[in-house]
Amino acid sequence: MPSEDHAAALAEIGDAEVRSEVVSLLAHSGEALDSRQAFQNLPKYDQDSLIEFLKTLQVLPPGTKDRIVDENFKAREWPPNWAKGASDDKEK
Repeated sequence: MPSEDHAAALAEIGDAEVRSEVVSLLAHSGEALDSRQAFQNLPKYDQDSLIEFLKTLQVLPPGTKDRIVDENFKAREWPPNWAKGASDDKEK
């Protein structure tokens, strides 16, 4: 069970699903101990950044042919055109 300090920190996380995952991470002292300690040792900004990153991950439905999709599961170009121009500039 998370300590009161952890519970207070979790209260700041808005997404209930992610909060549930973080509670699970903190509660599993056995197999996840190293991961839990690494997460707890991160500065708050890095913890929040990690959580925001995790919220971007997608689970694609069965039969999806493309790995990069939009919110309607339609194929999306990657990297986006604006990023292609930036990487071309760096090579010059």
